[in-house]
Amino acid sequence: MPVNQPSSKAEQPKTTPPEKVVLRVGDQEITAGELYRVIGVTAEQALQVGSKTRRSLGDQYTLMLLLANQAVRDGLDSTPDFTQQLAWLRNQQLAQMEYKKLTDGIKVTPEDISQYYASHKSEFEQGELRRVYVHKKAPGAKSDAPGLPPQEARGRAEAISKEWAAGRDLKEIEKEIGDPKVAYFDQATELAFLKQLPAEIQNMLVKLNPGEVSEPIDTPQVYLVLQLVRRVFPDARDVSEQIKDKLQKERTDAALAELKRKTNIWIDEEYFNYNPSPPHPSTAKPRSIGDVPLDQKH
Repeated sequence: MPVNQPSSKAEQPKTTPPEKVVLRVGDQEITAGELYRVIGVTAEQALQVGSKTRRSLGDQYTLMLLLANQAVRDGLDSTPDFTQQLAWLRNQQLAQMEYKKLTDGIKVTPEDISQYYASHKSEFEQGELRRVYVHKKAPGAKSDAPGLPPQEARGRAEAISKEWAAGRDLKEIEKEIGDPKVAYFDQATELAFLKQLPAEIQNMLVKLNPGEVSEPIDTPQVYLVLQLVRRVFPDARDVSEQIKDKLQKERTDAALAELKRKTNIWIDEEYFNYNPSPPHPSTAKPRSIGDVPLDQKH
């Protein structure tokens, strides 16, 4: 008698037909296709959804239908609140569908991307930067907290900038005046789009030639000293997705602006520009610890 040999290929799971009834709640039958749409998957993708997740989704859907059916029996579907919420949800869903239709219809071609890059090349200039951070001590911080008081932090950053600009190796500077609790010397370099940096950093870097070191840049938490190692322009292919997203947004915004232009829209400026007056001192809630106002606590 021949012996059955195990198949060399694992048996492939079969998809559940969308029309198959997989759940009943009272007289209401729910098909696999309805559940696929609820969880936003195709029949093939549903093969990756295991029993625990399926059971949880089935339980949630069952509970939703139970409560919805009971709400109808209680007449909640005819209340003003329900009517208003239903109208809101309808408009919201229609708006989302129309927005998707609009964006799907906007095409950005490779030629569009090439033309934009050629005419806006300066937007994509990158700088290879090396950085040193000198941390400021927060106001009221303990004496052993990391960082230096702002004036001392600035002095330390100026000393680092001066030595670095004079041509000294950054590792030597770190050994001599570095302190892990005060300053972080980043020996690695990083490429950054110059036009996307904060204005105060852009304004400093525009003065630098490759290899030069900046004066300390004051930021909320640190003094920053930068070395501009080099300037570089990326290949158009490396920024094609960024350009595509930008053009897609610009064209979407233009389409929405045109839709507004063609529609009669009026707003009550007095209503929408309303700002509440500050509360009168006698009605303002006192600052307190527990129930005792601070100005009365001894």
